[in-house]
Amino acid sequence: MSGNGRYVAFAGRPSGSEPGARACSARGWCEALFLADLTTGRVRILLSLHPTRVQANSTDLGQPSLGGISISADGRYVAFDSDDPELVVGDANGVFDVFVFDRLTGRVELASVTSDGSQAHSDPNDDRYFGFGRRGSADASISADGRYVAFESDADNLGPPDPAGYNHVYLHDRLTGTTEQVSVTSDGSSMSTGGYSPSNAYVSANGRYVLFHDQESRNRVYDRRTHSSEPVPDAYGDDAVLSADGSRMAFLYEQVVANGALKNVGLGIVDLRSGRITRVGGVSEGSPSSNIFAPGSTSLIPSLSISATGRYIAFSSSNSDAVPGDTNGAQDIFVYDTDAGVTVRVSTTSDGGQYAVASGSPAISGDARTTAFVQGGESIGFASKTLLVHRSVKAGAP
Repeated sequence: MSGNGRYVAFAGRPSGSEPGARACSARGWCEALFLADLTTGRVRILLSLHPTRVQANSTDLGQPSLGGISISADGRYVAFDSDDPELVVGDANGVFDVFVFDRLTGRVELASVTSDGSQAHSDPNDDRYFGFGRRGSADASISADGRYVAFESDADNLGPPDPAGYNHVYLHDRLTGTTEQVSVTSDGSSMSTGGYSPSNAYVSANGRYVLFHDQESRNRVYDRRTHSSEPVPDAYGDDAVLSADGSRMAFLYEQVVANGALKNVGLGIVDLRSGRITRVGGVSEGSPSSNIFAPGSTSLIPSLSISATGRYIAFSSSNSDAVPGDTNGAQDIFVYDTDAGVTVRVSTTSDGGQYAVASGSPAISGDARTTAFVQGGESIGFASKTLLVHRSVKAGAP
């Protein structure tokens, strides 16, 4: 969702009748980048991908994938990743790349490039880390003004080559054309790998900070002014997000639950200036994994979204104890007010009723007055998945 709460960008399958939609392949593979204008109610296709890639175990031409979607505050710029080779001229690396679509000019720009403008180089036949045949650059995050794009990549020419071939996290400046590696240590040297690949890039709205997972699965914050990163103490967990100025961080923290498994069991909120961590929810060690505040094992991918000031955090949860009267037995969307310590369920009907199906993928506007989410799956535009929007009179209100 754009920071102003007006636009939602998403990937989906066109019906074929929309303006700009390309024909699907014979077996129905096709994908497009959509934009929903929540003010006018209009949904349109921004880009329709070209069916040129042969699907595994098939002689039929399939559709290149589309994901990692991020949108600027005013909705003008949309960053995403795709392996469609026809989005820009000269895309010949045969792997996923990160792009930025300018809605004003209609131009598509390649963002996963070196500082001299060369295309990122990856081995298309090595699928050790992205998996499912995915190699290259992915998971874009764009700053509020659209200038900075953070992403992860296994390319060997965006920064110092990694001996083990692991991914690293990078930040591309669309104004100067420079790309810098942000998965670095406290002294600015390249981060050695050997555990996990640095991943989960998230750039703050002001473009100064980049949050990412390091090789030990810790959350770290890179400061563009100092060109170094620092780990966030005691903040292990998934799906971390930053407030607009980079002063607050939210994440899903893990605990050991039944059978010794690690599960995402609560919200962690960090004041990065003071270092204070507040944990909301959680279970006792060995408790059933279903007794969780934030999503652990659910039907939808767990995700967080944070308002501009960091006061409000939207999240999905299947825990029926998060708010009173939650009896639908399905995953819902909630907004937590970090100042008041109050949780509100927003995945409700206009009259306050409950939905019978699961909701996921929340996105909250900068002022926290609008929360968008989907039902029936991880992304929208496909059959059985619906985009819903909750609006409140005041920020964070039900």
